[in-house]
Amino acid sequence: MNFAHVRINNVVRQILFIVVLAVLGGLIFKELSFFLGGALGAITFYVILRKPYTLLVEKYHWNKSTVSLLLIFLLVIIMMMFGAATFEMIITRISNVDTTSLQKGLKIIGDKITDITGFQIHSSKILEQIKDAFLSQASDVLNSAYGFVANLAMMIFILYFMLVNHKKMEATIIQLIPFKGTTLQSLLQEIKGMIVSNAIGIPAIMIIQGIFASLGYWIFGIKDPFFWGVITGFFSIVPIIGTTAIWGVLSVYLFSIGQVWPGIGLLVYSAVVVGSMDNVVRIVLGKFMTDTHPLVTILGVIMGLKLFGFWGIIFGPLMINLFILLIRIYRREYLHEKEELNKT
Repeated sequence: MNFAHVRINNVVRQILFIVVLAVLGGLIFKELSFFLGGALGAITFYVILRKPYTLLVEKYHWNKSTVSLLLIFLLVIIMMMFGAATFEMIITRISNVDTTSLQKGLKIIGDKITDITGFQIHSSKILEQIKDAFLSQASDVLNSAYGFVANLAMMIFILYFMLVNHKKMEATIIQLIPFKGTTLQSLLQEIKGMIVSNAIGIPAIMIIQGIFASLGYWIFGIKDPFFWGVITGFFSIVPIIGTTAIWGVLSVYLFSIGQVWPGIGLLVYSAVVVGSMDNVVRIVLGKFMTDTHPLVTILGVIMGLKLFGFWGIIFGPLMINLFILLIRIYRREYLHEKEELNKT
């Protein structure tokens, strides 16, 4: 028997098998990519809910299905309450915002820029374009309600079976990962740490920055400070510019209408207090927050939002961190370099 010929045939069959598997997997992913948001949401909430689930099932011996349904029910209620409050705050109120004073302030700024540079700025047109663009985006969000509901239903469906079958699922995943021992543990800890860090840290930063921003707007005389505080909180997830896009504009607005000291006060307060809330939250939630380089977070969010939509806030930085971790694993496993894998 020609053993070399047999080995070649085995390699060819293996390659063909992998090709067929890749093609089928690609077709499945393409057709189900609409539900990618639901799948990523299920993974995120599974990591968060796994601990209370196992506590109730293993320590208190509650029924697995009952615990899964209870946790998912509470999760959906919280999400619906938050979503309804957000849409009510932003979509219904943005169209009623009094832009008269803001337009006057922008006109003053525009006139000053024109005097200095000679470049004509139509402040009223710019303001209307900004408002129309915001309302258009809000309308797009409402029109995508079907996609949101479909992905929410898919997330619930996937999350239920992930919780009920968590032991079997985790054992299968561990078998498929081509690493063992400390390498495997480092990889799993990195994934869990990043998901929990962003899933808890990002909403906490949004809420706290929004609260302190609202307080500052109220102190320094901005009309409807709670509304602008909510907008500021949402802008905390925007890469690079962040909350500055809101409190910076409002500070300039106060300057433009002659409120110099309130403008200076809001500018200093926002830069010192609101701007530092990110670090404060990370210190308070140090147990949950991973030590991720700011550049990784910024690039990850930019990439993730484009690839995954909202869930890219979590999975964008996670992808970059995993890429860096896999490079370190490769160097240790195959180049025989000694390195602490848990170092960021």
